[in-house]
Amino acid sequence: VCHTCDWPPCVRGTHLFPGTSADNHADAMAKGRIPKGEQHYNATLTDAQVEAIRRRRRDGKPTAILAEEFGVSARHIRHVAAGTRRGG
Repeated sequence: VCHTCDWPPCVRGTHLFPGTSADNHADAMAKGRIPKGEQHYNATLTDAQVEAIRRRRRDGKPTAILAEEFGVSARHIRHVAAGTRRGG
């Protein structure tokens, strides 16, 4: 069940509409209720660091050096540089 009022404890029938888990997630994304980037609880990098990593990788800086500088794994750097992960 999805909520039009966005208050999870609400069970008022006029505030609820049917939907799948995917519908509920899409609704939350559209309303900006899912934190992204450095706002995510599990983020390890700031948005500015992500942009710096991407810029420096484009300029040829080795992944291993960036990983050491930013205190994350080389795999994390590869994901950030490829755009498959922001900072979490």
